[in-house]
Amino acid sequence: MLSESAICFQGAATTFVLNGAERAASEHIGCEACMTRLANRNSAVPGMLILRAGTLVRSREIEPYVHIWTSRKQPWIALPASAQAFHRTPTPAEFQAAVATAAEGRRT
Repeated sequence: MLSESAICFQGAATTFVLNGAERAASEHIGCEACMTRLANRNSAVPGMLILRAGTLVRSREIEPYVHIWTSRKQPWIALPASAQAFHRTPTPAEFQAAVATAAEGRRT
């Protein structure tokens, strides 16, 4: 998750809304040509984008702080035992606390 002002998409992107799957209304940003979702924003965290890290050129260099929607992960994906994880979308407070805990653990 990052501030909307911290990212600029190159090329043609389009937005669309998916209703019903999440607690807060969610608008998705996708590639106009193939509709691959790049990021999304929702009313629970105004001014922030939830970036799909797998779409980044250097995504192998990223180590996630928090895993969400683990109820839908493939069975062959093994998360570290210490990973902060949620079966579905956490509340903003839960997410913020998990990120803070994970960040603190990396500083020590």
